[in-house]
Amino acid sequence: MSQAIESAWAVGATEQSKRFSFASLELAAQNYIEYVNHSNAENSQNMMLASNLAGKAINIIKTTAAHAWSYHFWALSWSVSLWTWFG
Repeated sequence: MSQAIESAWAVGATEQSKRFSFASLELAAQNYIEYVNHSNAENSQNMMLASNLAGKAINIIKTTAAHAWSYHFWALSWSVSLWTWFG
């Protein structure tokens, strides 16, 4: 989700990157809670599509400082501290 947000607000955002990022955010918002609590084939597929769309968007704009947020969201999603992995 952070890559989609980053792609939407970046100075280098284009109409295409914004379309990808907003589509990603919409799918993620509709599926995230259910995916985390009760994942199934449908919400898993929707989250993968949301991730793919965010990837397409960030590929257009490259990255900004906000990119670092993704690591925090990842850690929260998996209930794992990054320091456990890299510290």
